[in-house]
Amino acid sequence: MLGLCPLTYRALSQEKDEFEEWAKPLVALSAEAERILGVTNSQLECCRSTDKVMQSLIAFAEI
Repeated sequence: MLGLCPLTYRALSQEKDEFEEWAKPLVALSAEAERILGVTNSQLECCRSTDKVMQSLIAFAEI
């Protein structure tokens, strides 16, 4: 289901305690998903894509 919903990543590092970023889903959220998550497709429109966020998370985890 990766990429079907907005993602928030948290990871531990010695230099920085957490990594958190919303990712634009590959498939638009349903109205029910928007209601449950409290975020809308229009709010996620300006977010980076899931693959770009994952690249940043991997780089963060390697620090």
